[in-house]
Amino acid sequence: MRLHRLLIALLPCVILLGAVYSTEAGAQALGKINNFNIVIENLPPGASSCGVTEETLEDSLRFILQQSRIKVVKQVGRNWLYLNVNVIYLPEVRHCVYAVQLQVNTQAVILANNQSASVVISEKGGSGIAEQNQAAKKINEMVETLAKSLVAAWSKDNSE
Repeated sequence: MRLHRLLIALLPCVILLGAVYSTEAGAQALGKINNFNIVIENLPPGASSCGVTEETLEDSLRFILQQSRIKVVKQVGRNWLYLNVNVIYLPEVRHCVYAVQLQVNTQAVILANNQSASVVISEKGGSGIAEQNQAAKKINEMVETLAKSLVAAWSKDNSE
């Protein structure tokens, strides 16, 4: 009965899960940006219960990027890919609820005051729910899907 109540309470959240979103700064927002370093946000405590690690997330992201003309660099520069993965483990039902966000960021100069600012020029994300033993696989697949979408947008903006 307790499990049934928990599932009913989570139903509105589950309906919203699976949504994928995407925003772009404008036409050819990714044009002329050729290299990025990767920044992965620290994972929440529930991530380890779901089998998610920063290493596997970075491997999933790099796997897709290395198949494109995008250069991944180690040094911090003007452009970076920001990956944020939030995971909540629900021990009562042995499921993991997750949200994944992939941003392209760059440094820009504000003309009015000549100050430097970080700007998000592309953002893609999604969310889902998976059984505990499948969560890491599903999350890594989502990272790869978002990275493929980024590569497609970058390739379009940088085609000659």
